[in-house]
Amino acid sequence: MPQQTKTCENCKKESASEMLVCQRCQSTFKDKDDSSFISSGLITAMTVTYLLHRWLGDSIDPIYDGLINTFLVIGILAPIHKLFQKRENPHRKIIAEVVYRYAKSFYVVVIGILIIFSALFLFKAFINDVSTVKPLGTSLDNINLNVFITLIIVVLYFGIYAIFMKGKIFPFTPIYDYIIQRHYDQVEFKGWLGQQHNDGYFFYKDGIRIGPVDKATFQLLIAEEPYEYAKDINHVFRSDGYVIPNADTESFEFIRSEDGHYYFARDSYRVYNLDMFSRNRVLNGGEPTPILVVENCNPSTIVVLGHAYIKDDTSIWWGSERILPEADAETFKVLNRYIGKDKAHIYALNGTSSQLAKEIDQTTFELIEGQHCKDKSGMFKCADGRVTQL
Repeated sequence: MPQQTKTCENCKKESASEMLVCQRCQSTFKDKDDSSFISSGLITAMTVTYLLHRWLGDSIDPIYDGLINTFLVIGILAPIHKLFQKRENPHRKIIAEVVYRYAKSFYVVVIGILIIFSALFLFKAFINDVSTVKPLGTSLDNINLNVFITLIIVVLYFGIYAIFMKGKIFPFTPIYDYIIQRHYDQVEFKGWLGQQHNDGYFFYKDGIRIGPVDKATFQLLIAEEPYEYAKDINHVFRSDGYVIPNADTESFEFIRSEDGHYYFARDSYRVYNLDMFSRNRVLNGGEPTPILVVENCNPSTIVVLGHAYIKDDTSIWWGSERILPEADAETFKVLNRYIGKDKAHIYALNGTSSQLAKEIDQTTFELIEGQHCKDKSGMFKCADGRVTQL
């Protein structure tokens, strides 16, 4: 099933739409769509109430009636709103979403305001009776119904919420921890959550759904920022939800480069380019890219040279692209990001634009620093795949 996402109102990050919590900002999930729904419901109910009071007339304060109507309107429409979301993503637990998402808004804000207004009306009635020397309670005739409705709403809502929370009443209970403990499996992998759905078992990392997985064989492989990689008996997963197609999970392994990163992996049949530049894009807020197969690269003889250059027993690659067909793969070395060499030649390196440095004599070549080198004829600079004599 395609992964549908929603945006956290707190940290503005995307998560799978069925998440009850935001793993990034460690809070109850505040869906921006739900917030817009609440705001629209409040504005609509208050506007309709005000217009009805203008047209029909009423002795009760329209703000007070508006708050009650807002509660009722949103209370009725919120489940309908959630049912449409459930239809789009069957993984969503809409009852839990309604309670957790609207609990804070209604319990702390709306119900609090209703109680305050009820208290003010009761106080106003008391003062009016005292000042006019009437029996206490006489002035309640016009508002007792609204006060009664308010109290009924408060009791019903509080009761339903208390039952759902099994007596752990917000805000006295750390709600984020409670949701994690109640709805997710806290697995041995730090920052990962597990959850069983009707169509399989899934893991979540930074709010992204991974799976379905075979829980019994699932294991974390490496963490290479911004990704973590894991596998089960059937698939190799990346923590953004991407599944490496056709990977042989039994023989799959990562190859450490000379600079300490894992830019490539292999199994018994293929070599995989993990794309270091995709890493940089994701770190800067961009979109991830699929993992590419390095075509015709021999996984049994691959050597990772550094700076995204690799070789096997016959050829040289940068990333997934074959380069330098004239190079001798057996003796080829990457000296730094600008210069490479083999037994016969020097090469100016620049990814797919790398080329043979015909101007430099390999037998008297000496690397100075960075882009600079020399031979018997003088000094050279290798930059952008070109050689310039200084």
